[in-house]
Amino acid sequence: MSVYMTHEAGNAYATEIITEDPGSRPVIFLSCFFVCYIAAALVTQVYSGIHPTLDHSPLDYFTGGALWVLSAICLLNAMSNTRKFLRLMFWLGGSAALSLLAIDEFIGMHEATESVVGDDDHIKVVMWAATPLALFLIHRV
Repeated sequence: MSVYMTHEAGNAYATEIITEDPGSRPVIFLSCFFVCYIAAALVTQVYSGIHPTLDHSPLDYFTGGALWVLSAICLLNAMSNTRKFLRLMFWLGGSAALSLLAIDEFIGMHEATESVVGDDDHIKVVMWAATPLALFLIHRV
């Protein structure tokens, strides 16, 4: 949206174009998307009759879908930051990590480790904790 303002500059009139900051639009759009997405996930979970902690519950699929969307956003950011190598690596690393978490959410890779490590949730906690830690370390380099 552009607003035209005319004001007197000396003896002549000058027209100044004032535009709103488009940087807030993606944030507002994504916020609205995720609010609707979470609402749909909760409604679907309630009406499914499947306990949320069981494998292949609607919440598993919605969580996996949200992780894929976040991975795609990281990939888009990587494509826009190709001139700066560290930023490129940061966003590519984030996209790869979120993709692995999404795959784990859909097929349950960490459940296959239960016979080796005992409680399979430890692997998932490590994966969730390692992702932001790795991104922080890449960003600090």
